Amino acid sequence: GVREYYYQTSNSGVLEDNFAAFNRMHGNNAGPTVRYNTRNFLMQVDYEYGHVNYFTQSSRDLDYNSHRVSGLFLYKFSKHLQPYFYNQFFSVGFDRNDNSDFSTYEARAGLKGYFDKWTFDANVGHIGIYDVRPHHASNGMAARARMDYQHNKRLSFYAGGAFETQAQVEQGETEATSAEAGVRYKPIKHFTLDSYLRWIQDDRRLEIQRTLQTGVTGTYQIMRQLNAYAGFNRSERTSDFSLRRDVTINQATVGFHLRW
Repeated sequence: GVREYYYQTSNSGVLEDNFAAFNRMHGNNAGPTVRYNTRNFLMQVDYEYGHVNYFTQSSRDLDYNSHRVSGLFLYKFSKHLQPYFYNQFFSVGFDRNDNSDFSTYEARAGLKGYFDKWTFDANVGHIGIYDVRPHHASNGMAARARMDYQHNKRLSFYAGGAFETQAQVEQGETEATSAEAGVRYKPIKHFTLDSYLRWIQDDRRLEIQRTLQTGVTGTYQIMRQLNAYAGFNRSERTSDFSLRRDVTINQATVGFHLRW
């Protein structure tokens, strides 16, 4: 299959200090997916190309292209257990400032489980970060787990957590620890409500940042291939470095999701 996603916003990465914040920009992500599925195996390869452009002339140095390639190999060991291996390469290249170019590579081994109303997905692995600053490389571990509970056809819950080494353009690499829980409720046939609560701690070179995020999104299925959605998200970040780096963001989103 082939997918494409276009977006326009004025809030890009303020919590991560990764790219410019509160500058109007738009981007496009597109790419193919190839999947081969048999009784015992699932193999999938994805490629995605992305490009981001800022509207203001003063932010044009932050325009960038990205390439993402990922692969998944899953073995259907039994009805309840499915071990898998996943790897991904992600590269960011800035149009005018190649000193900030960076790339990451990750490899993970995991296990999926299905038991009655419960499902789980847990993995551990390795992340490599290259050229976060010129001629710089670092490595770190990655771990992630999530548990889902399907109470009935209308109501489900999930909870999970993660520890990962991440790349940041302005701050170098950071170690991020997160925990999240959420609820999905379907009051009527074509309408779904999703809500979540997420906590993140970033252990950076010069500071520790803690972020609390909450949000709710309503999705209505107009037809089989077309969904409309609207949501509200709130993020509160605190820093032990300076009170001036504390920030609260309220963000509303509306959009459509088209599949073909």
